[in-house]
Amino acid sequence: MKILDCTLRDGGYTNNWDFDINFAINLYETALNSDISYLEVGYMNNSFNKNKGVFATCDDSLLEKISTKTDKCQLIVMTDANRFDSNLFVDKSQKTTPLAGVRIATYPQNIVNALMYCKVLKDKGYEVFLNLMVAGVLSDDAFRYLENHSNDKSIDWLVFSDSFGNMTPDKVENIAKTFINIGFKNLGFHSHNNLQMALINSITAMNSGCSLIDATVKGLGRGAGNLPIELFLGYLERINTEYTAINYVQFIENYFPESTKYLCNLISGLDNIHPSYLEYLAKHTNKSISCIYEFSKHIKNECPIEFNKNVLEEILNS
Repeated sequence: MKILDCTLRDGGYTNNWDFDINFAINLYETALNSDISYLEVGYMNNSFNKNKGVFATCDDSLLEKISTKTDKCQLIVMTDANRFDSNLFVDKSQKTTPLAGVRIATYPQNIVNALMYCKVLKDKGYEVFLNLMVAGVLSDDAFRYLENHSNDKSIDWLVFSDSFGNMTPDKVENIAKTFINIGFKNLGFHSHNNLQMALINSITAMNSGCSLIDATVKGLGRGAGNLPIELFLGYLERINTEYTAINYVQFIENYFPESTKYLCNLISGLDNIHPSYLEYLAKHTNKSISCIYEFSKHIKNECPIEFNKNVLEEILNS
């Protein structure tokens, strides 16, 4: 199971890709410490930089400021099939680069060109992701065409996207199983949250054979946003995987100080405890939200289900 943090890329739609470089550096360290497999830094496109921040048109100099590490948490970018420029991507056999992989986003009508670009990038030494946008409208002909490329060595990952947040879990399951049945082994899913189904759709995708899930900090992204990475990590922690949300909780606390109530509600839901306990700690003690995240297990074991300030204060004073 792998997770891809696309905060800097999809989240860039919320601030015109104008992230502070320290935000990006600390996000990378958070991802690295959380066992996130990929950090998508932004776009690398031709003719996409007008009046946009630097993360709309990434280059090696920007990536090197974030990290030169490409082993545990790899740096990748996205390019659009209709804006692709092969000259933007160096040949890795000729020159070193911190860029490990490239995601090619394509609408269904442009799959043929996207597949050609996948080969170009693979020949240059990159890990290649074919991202199918609005995958819910793929026709039977499109699936048959893709089936002919299921063993294509230039495609490392096939990622299908719920670009408009329209899918329901049964649709996600059907698409995932269809791709698996026609021969795709490395399958990913990218959700949007228009119908508040990003989490359940991503869980369904995972349970249906997808081994790569996209997510962003606080769900930042185009339109209604994406799957909140802290929520997904919390869910994975709850079902006893190796993942934990604690590092992203701390990151959000540091960079989004207005999110205290949001984080308290998140912890409340994950641990099944009264949110007033957590809000009381946040308001009346000097405990950070990340400390509260850890302390909530103690509250659950020692406090009654209904909120009881006296019991909580006794625990704090003991």
